[in-house]
Amino acid sequence: MYGAMTSSVIVKFCEDDDQITAAYPIMDQLRPHLDEADFLEQIRRQMQSGYRLVAAHLGDEIVDENHRGQGVGEALMKGGEMETERQDCQTLRLCSDLTREQAHRFYEGIDMDKTSYSFVKKLI
Repeated sequence: MYGAMTSSVIVKFCEDDDQITAAYPIMDQLRPHLDEADFLEQIRRQMQSGYRLVAAHLGDEIVDENHRGQGVGEALMKGGEMETERQDCQTLRLCSDLTREQAHRFYEGIDMDKTSYSFVKKLI
C-alpha cells in the first residue's frame, strides 16, 4: 500500500495507532534509529503539537526506494500543499537530514527553497 504508484494517488492522514504503525516500515528507511514503539510514541507526541503523518510523508515523508521516480513523492508533496492551504496555513516547511542529497535535489526541483540549517545537541 505505502509507496506504490497507482493510477490515482490517495493522500491519507495516519491518525490512529494502527495507521501510524502501518507506516513504520517505510518510515524506518527515513528514521532507522527508531524502533516501532519509539516511532509510535514520537508521532503521538508530535501530534499533540499539530503534527500530522501523511501516508501515500508533512512532517515525515519518504517514498520507498523501489517506487522513486514514479511521481509518488510529488503527489505526496502536492497533497501536503493542498492540506496546508485547506487549513489556511501560509507556509509548508520540512526538515531533511544533511546526508539526504537526493531528497534535497527533489525538493529544489519542486520549487522549495533551502532556507536554514537545523542544529541538534544530544544530551543523553
